[in-house]
Amino acid sequence: VFQLAGNRLEPVVLPAALLAHTAQDPLVCYRYGGTRYCGLTRGGALFFWDGLPGRAGEPARFLPDQKVAKVDCSERGGFLCITDAGELYSAPPEAHGDVVLRRVEDLAVCKVVNVACGDAHMLATTVEGNVLAWGRGAEGRLGTGKEDDLEWPMLVHGLTANVAKGNGVRSVGAGGAHSACVLQDGTLWTWGSGKFGQLFVPRLQMRLTPVRIQAVNLLNILQVVCSRKSTAVCCEDGSVYASGFPFVPDDSSKLYSKKNLCGVPHLVLPLPSYITRISLTSDDVLIALAGPVPGNNSTNPVILD
Repeated sequence: VFQLAGNRLEPVVLPAALLAHTAQDPLVCYRYGGTRYCGLTRGGALFFWDGLPGRAGEPARFLPDQKVAKVDCSERGGFLCITDAGELYSAPPEAHGDVVLRRVEDLAVCKVVNVACGDAHMLATTVEGNVLAWGRGAEGRLGTGKEDDLEWPMLVHGLTANVAKGNGVRSVGAGGAHSACVLQDGTLWTWGSGKFGQLFVPRLQMRLTPVRIQAVNLLNILQVVCSRKSTAVCCEDGSVYASGFPFVPDDSSKLYSKKNLCGVPHLVLPLPSYITRISLTSDDVLIALAGPVPGNNSTNPVILD
């Protein structure tokens, strides 16, 4: 696991017990929100631990009798995870770092295949390719056309026409007050708050329903991830584009300004082919999961050209 620092991929410090497990069962997902961390292995083992960047606590395994397929977390420490059977479990923010997973019974009749956890809202995608949303609705983050809060999951109707044509959702992301998804045809759709330029739209605004993003450099997107104020996508050719704060056209400036919040997709870096997945942390740090790194033991920085 690496994090982007300028033109370098710096290794992330992981708990020793987790490293021992992943020597035979490698990580496929690494996320953190606040001081909570989670890791998911290829074999479906889910671990949680507390700590600060560079100082990892002792990991604890959750749902040991089940194989976990996906996991996501929010800045405030809430988590969502799905089992191979399509069952959805959630863990709201708890005091003292305690994680209590509970099954979301309202989705018991649906097979969920992907999840995204925002600050105060959640998204789930079904095996049919639909998106369900619930939680806080302010600024249109649920994509329902209104700003009403939803206690129970509701279908995001702005995407159903595509699903009916066999163009369902491939990847989904939830941020502070915005959401995004990638369809099977590789197109990006965003909705919610755009005040930081995180919607990939070149003007500040709010969108109550999903809108397709037209950008010539965003071709065949494989994955979208969101943080509180930004969005990043990974394309088939390995390029990573981001929009919102602090991903700005001028890397020398990190100040809040209209120039920096323009919403124009910004090429972060073309990542090497051994990078298998990206994520954004709650404080907008780009995380990259890598397969075997040529000439590197995964404990040394990787210099990117």
